[in-house]
Amino acid sequence: MNIFLTGATGYLGGAIARELTPAGHKVTGLARSAASARKLQAARVVPHSGLLADAGSLAAGARSADAVIHTALDAAAKAPHETDIEAAGSFLRALAGTGKAFVLSGCRAAALFAVLPFAKSGWLRDSWG
Repeated sequence: MNIFLTGATGYLGGAIARELTPAGHKVTGLARSAASARKLQAARVVPHSGLLADAGSLAAGARSADAVIHTALDAAAKAPHETDIEAAGSFLRALAGTGKAFVLSGCRAAALFAVLPFAKSGWLRDSWG
């Protein structure tokens, strides 16, 4: 299986990559820098250049994979949780109707569900399609 993984150089994402690659899965990891790309390559993860705030890059990574696992959080971003929610939205839009799996790590799921009350106002529909 071809997996697109964010946070592959982090604690949780790295642990996931270390389980998936020896099991024969192709793991592609989001790389925000050349240093991250080298770290991914050393871990037998294919680097995909991009940022969590770059919807196009995330969508391309999602479309090229059989499943997406999102564990990254850009703590350096001006509004990290908003960036994270938008990244999840980018993945959901890219994967809509494909039948591909999207796995959101625990704290990200809590952040996403925190915005669900806005769905009644149309915010969620208008933001994520």
